[in-house]
Amino acid sequence: MLELSKITKVYTVGGVRQKVLKGIDLNFRESEFAAILGPSGSGKTTLLKLIAGLLVADNGHISGIKESADSGIIYCPQETDEAPENLYSVFWSDDNEVRKFFSMLKVNEEMISRYETLSGGEKKRIQIACALAENPSVLLLDEPTNHLDEATVKLISDTLKLFNGTGI
Repeated sequence: MLELSKITKVYTVGGVRQKVLKGIDLNFRESEFAAILGPSGSGKTTLLKLIAGLLVADNGHISGIKESADSGIIYCPQETDEAPENLYSVFWSDDNEVRKFFSMLKVNEEMISRYETLSGGEKKRIQIACALAENPSVLLLDEPTNHLDEATVKLISDTLKLFNGTGI
């Protein structure tokens, strides 16, 4: 179980302290997918970055994350401008368990070779395939369906059903 206890995060903007998260308590069970919903600026991305260890909480603690050489936490940011670091190694893997995510998300060799010119939806499919290929214990998807058509959202949703870890 992933547990967040009394998480508080404060940003200082223009000399003014703004509490984005205050005393957040959350529990996520293993093999469970949860959606975090809220308006822009409500702290969704901050919360995911805290769980990923990309930010440090001002108060509180996060526990229960299983980490090993093969798994841990994968954070997929909203932005897809840069290709995932593991793109070439996992796409060209001989492991069918790794490659199945690219197949399910309809990612092909031609797309890999022209990543910079792909649409946002195509890049998001590649980003998610690369994340799933790492078999993380916790998968954090920041706005995974923004600006995607219904067919692509379904494709991603169907692929995520194969993920056995905790998804947020």
